[in-house]
Amino acid sequence: MPSWRNSPNIAIHPAAEMFPLLPEGELADLARDIKTNRLREKVAVIIKGNRQLVIDGRNRLDALERAGFCIVDEHGRLLKSVCLDLSKGGDLDLVDPTKVEAYIISKNIHRRHLNADQKRELAARLLKADPNRSNRAIAGDVKLDDKTVASMRQTLEASAEIPHIAPTERVDAGGRKRARKTVATTRSNKQPANEQPIAVSDQPAGQVLVAAEPPSIDAIAEPQDQPVPTTPQFSLRDLPFEEVLASVKEWFAALPISQQGQVLEALESENATISEPSAAPEPTVAEQDQDESAMGEAEPAQPEEVGDRASRLVAQLNALPGVRPKWCRERLDQPEDAINHLKHNEAWRDASDWLVGFMACSAEDQAAIRVQVGAA
Repeated sequence: MPSWRNSPNIAIHPAAEMFPLLPEGELADLARDIKTNRLREKVAVIIKGNRQLVIDGRNRLDALERAGFCIVDEHGRLLKSVCLDLSKGGDLDLVDPTKVEAYIISKNIHRRHLNADQKRELAARLLKADPNRSNRAIAGDVKLDDKTVASMRQTLEASAEIPHIAPTERVDAGGRKRARKTVATTRSNKQPANEQPIAVSDQPAGQVLVAAEPPSIDAIAEPQDQPVPTTPQFSLRDLPFEEVLASVKEWFAALPISQQGQVLEALESENATISEPSAAPEPTVAEQDQDESAMGEAEPAQPEEVGDRASRLVAQLNALPGVRPKWCRERLDQPEDAINHLKHNEAWRDASDWLVGFMACSAEDQAAIRVQVGAA
C-alpha cells in the first residue's frame, strides 16, 4: 500500500511544518481511535498547481495508514473521503497565502501544548516567513509577549537573517500599516489671554493639536485609515517630566537584557564623573543665613593692580557667597564640565560666570590662580 508521504502529488505546507508531530504513543492512540470510530474530521488541503498541499491533518494521515486504511488513489492523490479541498471557495476560501498561514496557526496553536522554547521557535519562523508583520501580530498568533518578539526581531536583523522593516511600515493582524502619531510641542502655562494657540503640522486650518505622549518602541496605538501627518521637530525638554519618564521606562523595558545592562553601565559611569545633581539644591535656612552674612561682610572685589587678572579672579572667587568658592575650587581641573553642570541653574549663575572668566585666562594665569586658591 503506497504511503501518502511518498507521493509526488502530495506535499506539506511549510507553515504546517512549524508545528511538531505527535509523539509515538499519542499517534498509536489516535490510530486505535480512528480504527474504532472512523475519521471524525477530514484533512484540510489546498491545490497548488497539480499538487495537494496538506495544511492540517498530518497526524491523522499517518494514523489512518497505521490503522490499515488506504488513503491514496491510483494517481497518488488523497481520496476525497479523507480530505477537504479549501481552495475551491466556501466560507474560508483559502486562496490568499496569508489567510492559509493564519488558518494553520489557528488550528494548531490551541491544539498543541507548546512550551516557551517552541513558541519562540515558531515566532522566529513567522518573522523569517514575513518580516513585514508587526511584533504584536506575531505575538498574538503564538501567544507570546510582543516585547519578546521585538527582541527576537532585533537578533534576527543583527544576524542579517531578516531585513530591517521600520515599525511604521509593518502591518498588523488586519493587514494595515500603523499610522504615525503627530506630537505637538507644549507651551508655557502662562499663555497670554489674547494669544491664540498655534496649530502644528499640516492639519487643516483651525484644527489645533494637543500634546501627546512621544511614540515608544513598538507600542503605538492600532493604526487608523487616515493620511500620515508630518511629525514636527521637538525637544524632550518641551514635554512634562512625567511624560518623558514614562516613555523612557517603556523604551528601556523593550530593550534586550544585554542592551539594558549597557545602558545601566553608561549611567553609572556618567554618575561617577558628576558628583553634584543636575540642578543645585535649594539652600537651607542655615545656608541662606550664611550667604546673607557673607554678602554683608564681603567687600567689593578690588583688583590689586591693573592687568593682574589672576589676583582679581581670586578676590572675586573669595567674594562668592556660601559654599560656592569651595565648590568652584574643587572643579578647577574640569571647569568646562562644571559650567555645563550649572547651565540651567539660575541660582548659581555667579559661580558659572566666575568659571567662564577662569577659562578665559591664559594658561599662566590659570596656574597662578590654582596656586593662590590652594594656598588660601
